[in-house]
Formats: sequence, C-alpha cells, structure tokens
Amino acid sequence: MFHRALKTSHSLRTLLTMNMATVPYRFFKALGAKEAVKKSQEWKKKTIALKAMLEEGGRLNGELKSRPSMRSQQLKFALEDQENVRNEATKEKRRAQELEAQLEEETRRRKLSVRRS
Repeated sequence: MFHRALKTSHSLRTLLTMNMATVPYRFFKALGAKEAVKKSQEWKKKTIALKAMLEEGGRLNGELKSRPSMRSQQLKFALEDQENVRNEATKEKRRAQELEAQLEEETRRRKLSVRRS
C-alpha cells in the first residue's frame, strides 16, 4: 500500500498531511488497540522517511521533485505565523511587566515623598 501511495501525488499528499502521531478512533474500533498503535508507528516511520526524501530533493519514483508542494508551503507559512504570534505575545508580556514595574516604582516613590512631607 505504501509503495502504491507513492505513485500518485494525491496519495502522497494524503500520507504527508495525516497526523501520524495519533491513532484515529476508527482504527481502534476496527483493529483493536494494539494493532492500531502498531499501524500508527509504521505510518509515523514512513512519513518521516518521506519527508526526509522530499527535503533532500531526491528522486521520488524516478521523478525529480522540482518544487515543494503547495501544502508544504502552506504548512511552512502557518508555522512561521505561529512563531511570530508567540514572539509578539512574549514581547507584549515583557512590555506589560516593564510597565507594571515602572508603576510600582512610581507609587513607591510617591509614598516615600508623602511620608517625608
């Protein structure tokens, strides 16, 4: 099945985009837990191998992979967006902490000046 899946780009896309780390419920139901986990581990290994082949720019069934697929580009951009959002969130947290520290410092100074007078 795996080698047949490599022959068509649709099947390849399907294999690459499926989340191999998790086991779908229907497989638990159909195969039982042990078999489903085995299948999941096999899929994960095959996916890792496929991704490595594509990243190397190697030959896939004798055909040169000329450019990355749209799906992989979309995934790349989505990951970059997530990273940018995380970076912005950490920047905002730092800014908030700095402002809070400044506010505390000002209130402490005001209390000291009130006590002195």
